[in-house]
Amino acid sequence: MRLIKFITIAIFLNIFSLNVFADEKADCSKIKNDTLMGNLKYMMCKKGSDKLDKDGNFKKGSWNIFKKKT
Repeated sequence: MRLIKFITIAIFLNIFSLNVFADEKADCSKIKNDTLMGNLKYMMCKKGSDKLDKDGNFKKGSWNIFKKKT
């Protein structure tokens, strides 16, 4: 009987202690897609690219045409 109570209490506490964290996505509606770069940023934002920050701007060093690809 004690074991059943203990298991019930343990399960009850586990259910309420589980935290679910949602990944915060960038707000793509902030990006103005009037220009070609704006369209590129918008499409990258929709795809969930890691090269854009939360505001829709390119992160520093993420867009380097002279960088050698390995």
